Amino acid sequence: MNLPALIFATFTLLVFPIITVSAQPQSEQSAKTELKALDNMISELQDSLKKLNRKRTSTEQKLSQTEQAIHTLQRDIYAIEKQIKNSHHTIAKLERRQQVLTKKKQRQKILIATSLRSIYQTSGDNRLKLILNQEDPELLSRQLVYFDYLQQAQLKNLKAFQSTIAELKANVAEKHSINEILQSKHRDLKQKQEALNKQRAERKKLIAVLQLQYRKNSTKLGDIENQRTELEGILAQLKSKNSLSNTPINKMRGNLPWPIKGKLLSRFNENIANTKIRWQGIRIAARKGQKVKAVYDGRVVFANRLRGYGQLIILDHGKGYLTLYAHNQLLLKQVGGMALAGEPIALAGTSGGQTAPGLYFEIRYKGKAQDPLKWLHH
Repeated sequence: MNLPALIFATFTLLVFPIITVSAQPQSEQSAKTELKALDNMISELQDSLKKLNRKRTSTEQKLSQTEQAIHTLQRDIYAIEKQIKNSHHTIAKLERRQQVLTKKKQRQKILIATSLRSIYQTSGDNRLKLILNQEDPELLSRQLVYFDYLQQAQLKNLKAFQSTIAELKANVAEKHSINEILQSKHRDLKQKQEALNKQRAERKKLIAVLQLQYRKNSTKLGDIENQRTELEGILAQLKSKNSLSNTPINKMRGNLPWPIKGKLLSRFNENIANTKIRWQGIRIAARKGQKVKAVYDGRVVFANRLRGYGQLIILDHGKGYLTLYAHNQLLLKQVGGMALAGEPIALAGTSGGQTAPGLYFEIRYKGKAQDPLKWLHH
């Protein structure tokens, strides 16, 4: 018995353990046990994927490597674009601060000039002259106090002016530094995008070769069956854990949000084109890069490439319920991470050999496919 068939047979015997949500927080030992079980599951999945990948044809292996390279590049581009966006926000803040400081400097200059004129008018900046020209001691005392006040105020204004000048210089220096970093990020982005375009061109050639192979030897049906068997094998290894939400997902039947907005391309249980195999989920048209959102709170139990499904992410919602999101161009979550309902978990794409961007979506209960349209809000 080959590995996928063996995994599938294991799946049919598997009973998903259900862990009820306790009102009390988990003990440290319980948390460690769950993490260890998750690590073991990840290790088993990685081993299965390696064994499956060794059985691919050379063209399929190249396509897999190319799509993985595309995913890595798109993840890098996503990170760089985020850094560039943050840099632009920082520069905008610095420019607003610079405008405030420039106006403040102008006001301080006027204030200093006014103070200097007052001092000059009082004494010509000569205390001795002021003392010698005064015969009234009380008037002299008042003028000296006023003179001291003007000098102290002048000193305070000068210090504030110096502080503003220093902050302006620091502001300009920081803006210059961020601009240099921004230019570097733009160069990195250009290089990544050029590399991405090359990988996409290579992917297009490989898909054309595979399609030609399908037409020549009619292997498409068997390949789809193998892909489905491999997915079932992956699902067989996933152990359902406790739900994040106090409300079980089965209570939300008919009210779940759609994972993405788009035209419905294929319905559950419809025949796949030119085959007698039926869809286990639904296909939804999407724009490339459109955000794919979790339909319900869950834990990420799979986030990797799987032949035929491309960049695939699977969420566990507890009580034996799983949701699958396939053909993504970029996965935003990692295995073990949590996702809340409505939170972006991926960006839609064409991975898995698709020619047009879209999302393939499934809902499973204890491994059995459910009709998503009966779960999603209309």
